Amino acid sequence: MNKIILTLILLATVIYAGFTYWPVVSPLIFKPRPAPVIAPTSKPSGKTTTAEAVAKKIDLFELAAPTAEVKLVDPFSLRITVKSKEEPPPPAAPGEPKPKPAEPKLQGIWLDSGTKVAFISDQVVAPGGTVMGWKVTSILEDRVTLQKGSSTKILKLEGR
Repeated sequence: MNKIILTLILLATVIYAGFTYWPVVSPLIFKPRPAPVIAPTSKPSGKTTTAEAVAKKIDLFELAAPTAEVKLVDPFSLRITVKSKEEPPPPAAPGEPKPKPAEPKLQGIWLDSGTKVAFISDQVVAPGGTVMGWKVTSILEDRVTLQKGSSTKILKLEGR
């Protein structure tokens, strides 16, 4: 009974792979046939003969071979979405107060054997790194200490 189940699973896998990769494999198996060359006839009528229709017919394999661009993706690769940095707002007109710069926001902390990393304002920062002009001085379990000049800022994780 187990052999039958394993055989069915193997058969289903082979069929699935065949249908999945058929556009990539088919030009390798089936060589495209050249289109028949038929000398043009000098008929003034607007009707086309069957020979002309055959000459105009496009062979599917011939069309697929040179123009097909199939991009294969590794199904086991780790896909990470990266946000692009937002453009800074345009400068304020003279006389208007300058907008306050955005403050760094703590999003998460990763502590592992000897590795300390903080996720601040969509950036990954280790101790000694900088984010938005602030230098990361320390990373603890629930807080990160930032320093800019003589100012010190402590960012705490929300919910703690």
